[in-house]
Amino acid sequence: MNFYFQELVNLPREALMAIILKLRRENSVLVNENREMQILKHTLTHKEVLIKSYSELQKHNNAIIDSKISEIAVKKIEISTGNTKIRIKCKELELVERELSLKMSECNELERKIDLIKKDLHDKAEQVREKNETIKAADQRVKILESQLDDENCCSICFAKYDESENAHYCIKTCGHQACSQCLDNILPKLNRRVFSPDMKIFCILPRFTSAQEFGEDSGSIRLEAPALDSEEGGNWHIAPHLVCDACRIISAEINKRMNFEINKFPSVKSGKKELSEDRVIEIIEEICDDPKTFKDAGLKVIDGVQRISAPGYETDQVSGVTQGGMMWPHRFITKCNQMIENSFDDEWEIYKYIRNNPSGLVYKMCYQDEKADCVRFPVSSVAKYKDEL
Repeated sequence: MNFYFQELVNLPREALMAIILKLRRENSVLVNENREMQILKHTLTHKEVLIKSYSELQKHNNAIIDSKISEIAVKKIEISTGNTKIRIKCKELELVERELSLKMSECNELERKIDLIKKDLHDKAEQVREKNETIKAADQRVKILESQLDDENCCSICFAKYDESENAHYCIKTCGHQACSQCLDNILPKLNRRVFSPDMKIFCILPRFTSAQEFGEDSGSIRLEAPALDSEEGGNWHIAPHLVCDACRIISAEINKRMNFEINKFPSVKSGKKELSEDRVIEIIEEICDDPKTFKDAGLKVIDGVQRISAPGYETDQVSGVTQGGMMWPHRFITKCNQMIENSFDDEWEIYKYIRNNPSGLVYKMCYQDEKADCVRFPVSSVAKYKDEL
C-alpha cells in the first residue's frame, strides 16, 4: 500500500488528476453498484418474506383443501347413505301406491254398492210415497163416503138439509148422484138441462119420490137405467160434473205417460245429468192438450147403469160395453186439459219438474190433492179390476 502511495506521489500532477478522476468514476460506479446491491438485497429480502408468506399460505390452503376433501368424502358417504334411504323410501312408496290402488278399488266397489243401495232406497221411498198418496186419496174418499153415510138427508154439494122448497131432494137419473134443487139449478144451465117425462130412459133430473105410485112403478124404489145420449152429451163443449173425475184422471195419466216416455228416451236426462229443454216440454203439453187426435178414442160408456168416460189405457176401457165417442169429446178434452193445467200449475215447466220429482204422482196432484180437486168434489167408483189401485 505504501509502495503504491509512493508511486502515486512521484507521478505528475496531470497523471494524478487523471488517476483521481478515474478513481472517482470507479468509486461512483462502486457506490451505484453498492446502492443497487442494497436495493437488490432489500428486494431479495422482501421476496423471501413473500415466499415465506406464500409458503405459509400454501400450507394453509393445503390444510383447507385437505379439510374440504375430508368433508367431501364425508358428504359422499352421507349422499350414498341418503341414496340408499331414498331407494328404500321409493320402494315403500311403491308399496303404499299399490295399497292405495287396492283401497281405491275397494272404495269404488263400495261406492257402486252405495249407489245401488241408494237407488234401491229411492225406489223403496218412491213406492212408499205412492202408497202414502194412495192412502191419502183413499182416506179422503173414505171421509167423503163417511160424511155421506152419516147424513143421508144432506145435499152432497152444499151440505144443507133437504126440505120441500129450494133444498128439495133431487137425483140425476143417468148416474144416481143426488143434490138439492138449488145446487142443481146452479149446475144445470151449464149442462143445457131438459126435463122429460119419467118413463123416458134418457138424461133427466127427477125429484125424489117417496112412493112407487108417484113415479108410476109397482115397487117402492126408483129404478135408474142406462140412458141414451142427448144433446147435453153430444153438443156441449164442457164435460158434465159427474164425468170430470174420469176426464181428470185420463188427462193427467196421459201427460204423465208422455212426459216420462220423453225423459226415458235420453240416458243423460233419465240419469238426471241433463234436463229436457223448456221448448220440448211446452211442445209435449201442446201435443196433448191442443191436438184433437190425442183423445179421439175417448167417449161415454155405461157401466153398471152409470155413465163413465172410457179411453185407451183407462180402467173403464177393459170393461165390456159400447163406447159412444166422436162428436165433441176431443174438443171437450182439449178444453178440460188446458183448464186443469191453468188450475194446477203456473206453467208447463212446473209440470215437468213435478214429474221429475214424482214420476207417478201427477194423477194425485191434479185430481185428488185438495178439496177443490175433481175427484174429491165428484168422486167415482172404481171398477172391480182397478179398485186396489186407487
